[in-house]
Amino acid sequence: FKLVDQLSGRTLGLRADTTPQAARIDAHLLNREGVTRLCYCGPVLHTRPASLSGTREPLQLGAEIFGHAGLEADLEAAELALDALSSAGLKDLVLDLADARVLRGVLAGVPLESEALHEVVQALSQKDSSALAELTLAVPEAARSGLRALPRLYGGVAVLDAARQSLPQRALISDALDQLQWLASHLQQAFPALRIGFDLSDMGGYAYYSGPRFAIYGRGSSDALA
Repeated sequence: FKLVDQLSGRTLGLRADTTPQAARIDAHLLNREGVTRLCYCGPVLHTRPASLSGTREPLQLGAEIFGHAGLEADLEAAELALDALSSAGLKDLVLDLADARVLRGVLAGVPLESEALHEVVQALSQKDSSALAELTLAVPEAARSGLRALPRLYGGVAVLDAARQSLPQRALISDALDQLQWLASHLQQAFPALRIGFDLSDMGGYAYYSGPRFAIYGRGSSDALA
């Protein structure tokens, strides 16, 4: 990819993201039955450094699991991330869980233009209840009440029960909540000291993810470590 650097005004050439390359390796170079586990490490480019002493090309480590569609793969990915961070000496880790299907379930059958959907996702991400109320005036009642409930659905495991009460009774939402509970239960057993939270209005990667997603934070860090 070619683009103009915002800092220097010079033309930059960038390689593609690593994840699709790993998918091609699995599908074409390896092309084998069963589960395949791949990992990579390489620099990624940021438009600007995070701090005065920071680099615009931090290293990123990634791991991919292909060939298994069940929750066991999601669990293994989260456990691998937690093990890696623990091995690096990080303590007091907090794991946040969310699921892209919750919003899709709330909006099922609601015709929204892409720009309107973007505004709703942005309001949810910022937990802006007033903007959300204004954006959902023309939305059917079931979806409207569900959308307005989402910014309040964050915290401990009790959030899942609250979501079952306040969100529309739809299979997509029920499956997402059940799977989040399953993942949290197994992760808590494997890492008893781990603090687990849920944020059902966290829209990070909404257009990218298709199911459960997690982010791991460390003590004093506002940015996700994984």
